[in-house]
Amino acid sequence: MKTFSFDDLGIAKIFADFSLSIPPHQRDYAWTDEQVEQLFSDLEAAYRSSSEYFLGTIVAIEDKITGELNVVDGQQRMTTTYLLLTAIRDYLEKHDIGKEISNSLQNSYLFSSDRREGFKQRLSLNTDDRAYFKKLTSKREQKDWPPKESRTSHRLLNAAYFLAERRIETIAKSVSGVDAPETLNNWIDFLEKSAQVILLRAHDEARAFKMFETLNDRGLRTSQADLVKSYLFGLANRQVGVARRCCANQPRA
Repeated sequence: MKTFSFDDLGIAKIFADFSLSIPPHQRDYAWTDEQVEQLFSDLEAAYRSSSEYFLGTIVAIEDKITGELNVVDGQQRMTTTYLLLTAIRDYLEKHDIGKEISNSLQNSYLFSSDRREGFKQRLSLNTDDRAYFKKLTSKREQKDWPPKESRTSHRLLNAAYFLAERRIETIAKSVSGVDAPETLNNWIDFLEKSAQVILLRAHDEARAFKMFETLNDRGLRTSQADLVKSYLFGLANRQVGVARRCCANQPRA
């Protein structure tokens, strides 16, 4: 039985090809401004030098029934890249340019059509961040946008979005107005083809845990306690709510 699949592809290509979610038990979004800016700066340096950029490994468990990927390592990179793509869409819509590009971003990378849910995000975050992230990355004409922050992770997500917005505005202003859509389209191509990751899809939770244990995320290092919880929650399946309450009652080291 095949337990792992490896794919070498651009990070934006993952959004186009898969539906992704962060399991309920995974940590909240945690990247600071410095980490977000470092990723954007690294990507821009690679883009300007027309070279590939390797962002490391993304580890996910593939749902055997739905095919959805549950991301267990790499959520900070995936979430921040999603915010960058959202900022490109929002810039194009704000300036009423590149309509075909913004429509493609919306329908091929950011959201998909679902018979039950209508438009479904191609990346859903954990329990604490999911609703906030969905509102933040929805189209900005909503009257209650940006959504109100109620957690540290919400504040960090909000800050990361506006850093992405400023980065995209700077990129677009560096070229003439008529060239901005083409430049941003080239950026999407870069994120889809040249910002490379290794996507490791596990078909067995225990093996995913073993692989997760040996890999470092670009951001915060995962503690052994987090790893154990990730594995146990993965086994809990429909009883994950009970497992979460039990872990929440345990003292922290």
